[in-house]
Amino acid sequence: MNPARFVADTLRQARADASLTARQLAEQLDARGVTVSRQHVSAWEHGVWAPAPARLLAVAALLNIAPMRLMLRDGEEPALAELRIALRGLTQGQLATEIDMPRSTYSLLERGGTELTATARTRLAAALRVDEDTIDRGYRESVRLWWKPRT
Repeated sequence: MNPARFVADTLRQARADASLTARQLAEQLDARGVTVSRQHVSAWEHGVWAPAPARLLAVAALLNIAPMRLMLRDGEEPALAELRIALRGLTQGQLATEIDMPRSTYSLLERGGTELTATARTRLAAALRVDEDTIDRGYRESVRLWWKPRT
């Protein structure tokens, strides 16, 4: 499961701004070694599913936009999942391995289901190449997203 947010209309607009069809975007990604079909692009643009981390980074690079723009609307704070994807393009398992944490524990951390320890904060900041305050804000946003009251 990928708990990161994705803004489908931002992708659709960025592709249109680049004067590309969904097929052309898929072909250009494929030419860069990122296997994507026109159906993938269409599904992303209609909010059916979001691209995997590596694909999201490739799409952002091709369209010359910041990866975070594909995940957040203006004024939104990035959660840990968005930081992981936008800054490094890693899966949960890859980042967990890099910071020497079980994947299940890291997954809980991204959902605010376990405490952010000082050691985890320091390792995440180093792995994501940000300061510890950014990790703290990302963790608080993760907690807010996952534990907000459902209506």
